[in-house]
Amino acid sequence: MRRDTIAAIRFGYGFRPNETPPDGPEALLSQVQRGAAAEPRFAVESQADRASLLESARTIEKRLKKLDANPERDEDARAELEEVRQKRIKALKTAYFEDAHRRIAQAVLSPNGFYERLATFWTNHFNVSQRERVQFAQIPHFADRAIRANVAGSFTDMLTAAATHPAMLVYLTQIRSIGPNSPVGKKRGRGLNENLAREVMELHTLGVDGGYTQQDVTELARLLTGLSYNKKMTPAVFPRRAEPGVKTVLGRRYGTRGRPHDIADIRRALADLAVEPATAAHVSQKIARHFISDDPPPEAVGALETAWRRSDGDLGAVYRALVEHAAPWERFGDKVKTPFDFLISALRAAGVREKQMQKPKLKPRNAITLGSLGLLGQPLWRAPAPDGWPDLADEWITPQGLGARLDWSGRAGRRLAQRAFAGPGVPTDPRGFLDSALADAARPVTRQLVAGAAERWEGFALVLASPEFNRR
Repeated sequence: MRRDTIAAIRFGYGFRPNETPPDGPEALLSQVQRGAAAEPRFAVESQADRASLLESARTIEKRLKKLDANPERDEDARAELEEVRQKRIKALKTAYFEDAHRRIAQAVLSPNGFYERLATFWTNHFNVSQRERVQFAQIPHFADRAIRANVAGSFTDMLTAAATHPAMLVYLTQIRSIGPNSPVGKKRGRGLNENLAREVMELHTLGVDGGYTQQDVTELARLLTGLSYNKKMTPAVFPRRAEPGVKTVLGRRYGTRGRPHDIADIRRALADLAVEPATAAHVSQKIARHFISDDPPPEAVGALETAWRRSDGDLGAVYRALVEHAAPWERFGDKVKTPFDFLISALRAAGVREKQMQKPKLKPRNAITLGSLGLLGQPLWRAPAPDGWPDLADEWITPQGLGARLDWSGRAGRRLAQRAFAGPGVPTDPRGFLDSALADAARPVTRQLVAGAAERWEGFALVLASPEFNRR
């Protein structure tokens, strides 16, 4: 198989008409640098703007509660306030769905496929899911500033940005964690919430077998008390909620005796976790599993781990170790595409045009993007658990999952045959589309089936439904 075929499909989101695929490690690493320097399409507003919109809705809600508590409330005034509140909430939802749609457009239209794949991997590694209304204002910013901004940097910077971002603090209920011996804790009888501390250790850094104890989790949770965000959604430690005294995590001491800690202590603890040998081993295994196979070769994992430890978690060094290792170039087809990857690959192969991606119907059931992901079983920014979406074939190749892909392929095949969303350069014949979408990755049996399709739309659908299009 040609090297550019492997590079485009295994490390990126596949071929796009009139786009030159990368032909080796250096071209892939250049994509990371170019992607990191480019502004994403979906960062349409500052977080402060959305925070202001959210705060406005909350202020109105407080006024509504006061009105409702008054037996002689003014019904007309209440109706006016409720109308304004609904407009604020609708504006938040609209902005959220615009960004979600543009996140898909980003992957479809970007020429930097390896960077986009890495951004998807890290967003899933540091998973946050939309559960509360406040996250309409936070998750797109998290994906942009905590993850994408650090893809080409150090793991320490990404971990710190992700673990202290308001989206993560809300998702893992860190904002409810109060030091039992802090002024607020004593007054309200509130205590620790260990969710963030546990996931930082178990999922984000050391791994479940990383050598930490329950006492380490508790101590890290004590160090994280008081960590929340202000009205501008900037992370900060609120001293009256922070547990006073020294905290000891993995044998290292943070904070000052008799005083509450500050955010610098938290950042120092996260930086120490980022360079732990167990972190290098755990995250290197996940990267290898994502890009090579469900059961990656130990020597490939070892190469990533060595690069990690030698560079103190410089992600560029880790990516170089990945693309320069023989394993990902020799084991093509070992990985199954997730529904997100399948959809992006299909839209790229179809050459979906920019104007179609920029003007969505602002509804979550948008047929081309968000609605498709929901039907395929992987709604954007809605993973069901903190460990994110699964990265193993058995989780996705199920009767229900295959049925959804076949159904989507059939509908997409009809649209391609009608040229409903096919862009410039997309062949009008299914056999040409097969060459354009898969090049020499296409198997002889697939070529035979596509050539023998009774109708053109069936030929297009067979390309998208083929095993090789659904694997990398």
